[in-house]
Formats: sequence, structure tokens, C-alpha cells
Amino acid sequence: MKRDFLAGAWRLVIIVLVSAVLLGGAYALTQPRIEEARRTADRERMGHVLAAHSYQSVQLSGGFVHTEIQEAFDALDAQGERIGQVYIVATKGYGGQVAFVIGVAEGRVTGIAVGDNGETPGVGSRALADEYLTLYVGADLLAMQNQPVDALTGATITSDAVWRAVQVVAEQLGVG
Repeated sequence: MKRDFLAGAWRLVIIVLVSAVLLGGAYALTQPRIEEARRTADRERMGHVLAAHSYQSVQLSGGFVHTEIQEAFDALDAQGERIGQVYIVATKGYGGQVAFVIGVAEGRVTGIAVGDNGETPGVGSRALADEYLTLYVGADLLAMQNQPVDALTGATITSDAVWRAVQVVAEQLGVG
């Protein structure tokens, strides 16, 4: 009886170890592809929030860098002149982190696109729909400090995540 128990336990341990190795291997193989797909999607979103000839990654430095900012880019025209900035920002929503791509030119929001998020479909996701996000487009970052965009009923936390993302960019630019 004891011997049957030990044999079964060893089989279970071997199955668990083999499964863990296979899952780890699958993760190691797919993670670079997933990351590349995310970067490709972010690049596409960048073109939607601020059309430019090219985008140049910038290293944020100085005395103040928000931890919510994942990446920053200068948007360049065909002559290589900066026409604005694009930020990839992640703030906390109801369902976890919400990723945004935010374009800014001359102190105004040029566009907001939503990336990965876990917001509830039909509830929190309403604050991530174009109809709501367009309320920010064209907004003066300085003026927005005193007049926040109204939150959506039932989606207050997600609305706050959008607001926070825009505020992070404003503060990074020294507006907030």
C-alpha cells in the first residue's frame, strides 16, 4: 500500500516537472514574439495619435521621470525637425494596468490610443472608446489641470486612468 502511494507520488512529481519545463519553454519561445507584436501595435498607434515622418526614441532624464511612462518618442517631420512627442503610458484601471499611447504637440493632446488593458467590456471599456477619448483631443494640457474631463458613470476608475495618463504626460512636459 505504502509502495503504491510512493509510486503514484513520484509519477505525479514527474508529470508536474515535465509540465513546468514544457510551459517554461513555450513561454520562452513565445515571449519575444508577443513583445514584438506589442511594439508593432504601439508603433501603429503612434501614427494614429500624431502623424509624423518618423519617431525617435528619447531617453527621459533629469530630475523627474514618471514611472508610468514606459517609452517616449520625438515625432519628426521629413526634415528631422521635432513636431511633437508621443508617450507610451500605463496607469491603473479597474482591471489592472491600462496602456495608452498619447500624442502631444504645442502643449495640446493630438490623440490618445488604447493598448493592452483588462477593463470590463461594456462597463469600464466605455471610457476607452473613441467617443470618450476624443474629449481629450485638442485639449490644452495646462487648461486641463483645472477642468478635468467628466468621468463616465459606472466607469469612474477607468475614466480616472485616462485622466491620470494625460496628467502624467503633462507633468513630464513640465505643464502640470
